[in-house]
Amino acid sequence: MSQPHAGGPDASSSPPPDQPAPAQTPRIPADHPAATRPLSSPAVQTGPQNASYYQPTGGWAPPTGQPAWAPPTGQPWGPSGPATWQSAPPPFPPSGPYQPPRRRNRTGVWAGLAVLLVVLGLLAWQVTGFGARDMRSGYVPRAQVPRSETQEIPTYSTAVTAEMSAGIVLVTGDVDNGVSSGTGIILSESGLVLTNYHVVSGTTDLTVRIADTGHAYDADLLGRNVWADIAVLQLEGAGGLTEANIAADPVAVGDRVVAVGNGDGGGVLLASGGSVTELDATVMLESAFGSYGYEDADGMIRSTAGAIPGYSGGPTYNAATEVVGVTSAGQDAVAAQMSTYSIPIAKAAAIADDIAAGRQSEQTRIGPGAWLGVSLGTRNVAVLTAVYPNSPAAAAGLTPGSTITSFDGQPISSASGLLKVVESYDPDDVVDVAWQDDQGEPREASIVLGTSPTN
Repeated sequence: MSQPHAGGPDASSSPPPDQPAPAQTPRIPADHPAATRPLSSPAVQTGPQNASYYQPTGGWAPPTGQPAWAPPTGQPWGPSGPATWQSAPPPFPPSGPYQPPRRRNRTGVWAGLAVLLVVLGLLAWQVTGFGARDMRSGYVPRAQVPRSETQEIPTYSTAVTAEMSAGIVLVTGDVDNGVSSGTGIILSESGLVLTNYHVVSGTTDLTVRIADTGHAYDADLLGRNVWADIAVLQLEGAGGLTEANIAADPVAVGDRVVAVGNGDGGGVLLASGGSVTELDATVMLESAFGSYGYEDADGMIRSTAGAIPGYSGGPTYNAATEVVGVTSAGQDAVAAQMSTYSIPIAKAAAIADDIAAGRQSEQTRIGPGAWLGVSLGTRNVAVLTAVYPNSPAAAAGLTPGSTITSFDGQPISSASGLLKVVESYDPDDVVDVAWQDDQGEPREASIVLGTSPTN
């Protein structure tokens, strides 16, 4: 994860802004249920990352001899077969000071209070000493975690069939000094793609590759619901695509399921089988708003499918190879029984329908996010560690050390609270902001929000 920031060039240096910090793994109370993490190849800026390690060579070409849909050679086992071991990537070299990424084909003032990117990925799969924790299934390695401190994660592997790869895409997004990888589900022939928001959070340029044809498209974030961890992408110039086979009926406890995704962000679809163990499950996930603590995600499908990093945003299939869920979280350490959590497809599709139709609400947002132009620190307080030059915040007179106390009439008592409030606004909205400066003097101003430089 990275520290929350509202990207912008050359933030004020007095005091200096927080450098992208190593991904923080909050300690879990001994009496608290095991937490879960996203399973995406993270797009989180939480430490130095090496872009070349995550970006497949040869224009997204899969490893030699392995078509996009093929499972790794020598792993033909079914759900009850031998376990295969997935290991974390090697550590990455330190990076320099944070430089906000540039957004493709975007001009004007950068907008959007950059929330701490929720990196859902391989780097989050580490042993914490507090038992197995869950994580989002994205894929972004944790640079500060040496290989010697990681554990290999076993998961039951099964062959990826042509039916499983149809209507599925591999998603990659540029983040500062790295790449975020995950999976997506094609909803329309014209290129609407459903995925987890944490897969694309904080990214700039997005590339989507069709799993069964290898064709690659640039993509734009059409809309998102951060609370529900849902995003919809629009592929540029797409047409005649094969849509995923969406299930009309929900699953039941005991049903066999298979999770399919961009395993370890390697550009090759992998599959893991299991069975449904709980419906309407609640799981504790690292907060999507600055990674300040944990929040419960409810209404999830729990299964033993054993998803690994990179599966985030991909399908959880039933026995008829129909999509019954969006794979979103899994465990980050070896456990007696691996658990995978999926968002029911009916819930995800309803949000996607709203986004496609342009129906915006407080939590479902269309288009780019709003931008204040500040950075927040590691503690969950609304104290600014940096203010970017020429940003809305700078124009209003906010300075490093200021504490925001009110945003458009809504009291602010924490950094995560500020991030949630800003997420409900759009670029060019005018808001009244109150704060205490670094000397404790109360101040206020009207601010015109900018446009986020990242997704």
